[in-house]
Amino acid sequence: MKKLKVLSIDGGGIRGIIPAVVLTEFEKKIQIKTRNKEARLSDYFDLIVGSSVGGLITSLLLLADKNNKPVYSACDILDLFLTRGKDIFKRDPLQSFKSVFTLCDEQYPNKYIDSILNEYLGSTKLSDLLKPALITAYDIEKRKPIFFRSHRAKNDRDYDFYLKDVVRSTTAAPTYFEPALIKSMSNNYYALIDGGIFANNPAMCGYVEALEQWVSTHCVPHFSPENILFLSIGTGITSKAYLYNQFKNAGLTKWAKPLIEIIMTASEETAHYQLTHIFKSHGFAENYLRINIPLNSYDEKTFMMDNVKPENINLLRNIGSECAFLFDEELERFGERVVRSS
Repeated sequence: MKKLKVLSIDGGGIRGIIPAVVLTEFEKKIQIKTRNKEARLSDYFDLIVGSSVGGLITSLLLLADKNNKPVYSACDILDLFLTRGKDIFKRDPLQSFKSVFTLCDEQYPNKYIDSILNEYLGSTKLSDLLKPALITAYDIEKRKPIFFRSHRAKNDRDYDFYLKDVVRSTTAAPTYFEPALIKSMSNNYYALIDGGIFANNPAMCGYVEALEQWVSTHCVPHFSPENILFLSIGTGITSKAYLYNQFKNAGLTKWAKPLIEIIMTASEETAHYQLTHIFKSHGFAENYLRINIPLNSYDEKTFMMDNVKPENINLLRNIGSECAFLFDEELERFGERVVRSS
């Protein structure tokens, strides 16, 4: 039986360069295996899932042209980060003054990221995407997770949004950008922030979505990891140690920054742990592949989500290449299975 193929992409700001490089290399493998230079990842995955910058990559991978073909290759998306990444995290003097080191306002004005999203996504709607997608955000007024689902948007205007608003929401990282206030096609408003606050690694959300999609498509009441090929790509692992003696009497000021990093890293690793054991316990460990790379050997500034200095962007590209090289054999085997199952 044909397998359901799922791609999941983590959040991480400008560190999205790392999965963009890995996806570029993986797409090349697909093109070689199919002898088709025009092959795109969206042709070979049935569901793509993303949080934060992963939501941006998801949207670009599934963006359709007037002939219902993918607009961007993985290489095109990588080029966007390399050439325009600096424009996403761009300050102006007024915003720098207002933020006062993020104590009184967000660090970055919306106008720059809004301009880029409008340029690349235009008036495309969530329902226009080529394949099913799931993109995360969090509603700060209703206090609940939001899952933008393109296949649901096709049938319900209240679940359909302009794609640029979806991406603006999933990337609205607290203290970096102000919350996104967006409205659906039925004119209902939502106040949203970055989905990475609860699922920076959205793979488990994607697994649940795949389960529902499989059951509804095949009209069967059960689902097994045997039925799915799952590729999850991270934006680098950060696991800086916070020593007991330094934090035993720490207050809010000292805990604020490390706590956010710990929560996001813990949620990433929890999702990986859960999926590893789900697939392994059913005897199909090879159907799940997680691609990620440690960043602890690099300066702490390297993995800051807004470090868009030219030297850091170049370093992140090199780290992405190293990550793709480290997992080359696994990606080769996984690519073969993806093509065979399509």
